[in-house]
Amino acid sequence: MSAKTIKATDNWLDKITKLIPAEAIALFLATANLVATADLDMQTRSNYTLGLAIVVAILVPILLYKVYAITELPQHIVAIVAFALWVFVGSFDSLPNITEYPSRERLLGSIGMIFFTAIAPLFVKPRE
Repeated sequence: MSAKTIKATDNWLDKITKLIPAEAIALFLATANLVATADLDMQTRSNYTLGLAIVVAILVPILLYKVYAITELPQHIVAIVAFALWVFVGSFDSLPNITEYPSRERLLGSIGMIFFTAIAPLFVKPRE
């Protein structure tokens, strides 16, 4: 079993921590920040950032499988959805379609991310 394998003995906080794809979020934030500061027009910046988000989302299950030996499909799905929520809710200058949302939608997105993070462990069956 790896460090990210959810076990029956894990408490709720341990489960949440193991379901958040921190490496993928860090990878996206670092590369999106490079794109945001590049001398590019807004449309090109948006396209690059969207491309990065897609590539990193594809890498999430690969990282879970290759680095942590996670084979449970529900854990992969939850991690991908968690990553997508972090990208959506994050305020990135290079994603005009996200940063131009009215504050109500951004608030609801943030609340949704918090609720998803809190209930995500319900979707993954722990290993014995």
